[in-house]
Amino acid sequence: MRKIKCDREKPTCSSCLNRNRQCLYSPTAAQQRRARKQLTNQRPTVPLPIMPQGSSIPPMAIRPHPVSSVMEEQTAQ
Repeated sequence: MRKIKCDREKPTCSSCLNRNRQCLYSPTAAQQRRARKQLTNQRPTVPLPIMPQGSSIPPMAIRPHPVSSVMEEQTAQ
């Protein structure tokens, strides 16, 4: 089977029409970008932690104590 250039006519290109075949298009680069942008817009955003002014500690370094260690400290006193 040989590849034949598609003329991108819609709903069916002339090559598929002449051969009585189903016409399937692969998404163009613009369609792929549009789909990706729509997915990005649908994702929920996570607010960044508020840092005290002048703080040099990166946000990932600030972690609350796990519940178990707080409970252990309270029972040890």
